[in-house]
Amino acid sequence: MMISLEQLNRLNRLNQLGFVWNVLDFLWEEGFKHLVAYKDEFGGFLVQAKYTCDGYRLGAWVNTQRTKKGKLSPERVKRLDDLGFVWKVR
Repeated sequence: MMISLEQLNRLNRLNQLGFVWNVLDFLWEEGFKHLVAYKDEFGGFLVQAKYTCDGYRLGAWVNTQRTKKGKLSPERVKRLDDLGFVWKVR
């Protein structure tokens, strides 16, 4: 499929504005970013289930990663592993 110069310009303008093309990927990256900040501040990953930071429900995000590990992409599991993420807390 060929796109016109006008369509290409529109895509470039949206990209320059920071348009989010994949919302699920964006949301996962937001959670990961908050997790990195949490680790930097507190030195670990024992995030309380109801913990929020600046309105972001990091505790819920962390719990989701732990319970859905088998459904995460290998890349995401590796990124969490490389960070030192604790998969089992009990």
